[in-house]
Amino acid sequence: DRVYVADLSLAYNIGVGAFCRSSIVRLQNAGQIRASCDRFPLYDKAGGRTILGLVKRRGKERALCIEGSK
Repeated sequence: DRVYVADLSLAYNIGVGAFCRSSIVRLQNAGQIRASCDRFPLYDKAGGRTILGLVKRRGKERALCIEGSK
């Protein structure tokens, strides 16, 4: 399942606790998978700064999530 793989990648990167408390999980649990995919880019910062590598990574995770939501 592509949504699961995208979630796993994000959880590995931001930590399981942060992932479990995220709006992504809340939306997925509410059945709003597409809306949850659109939240991935919110996690593109480190130390309060936007990081280009994270922007690219979140974009790929979002795309994978959207592909799995169809």
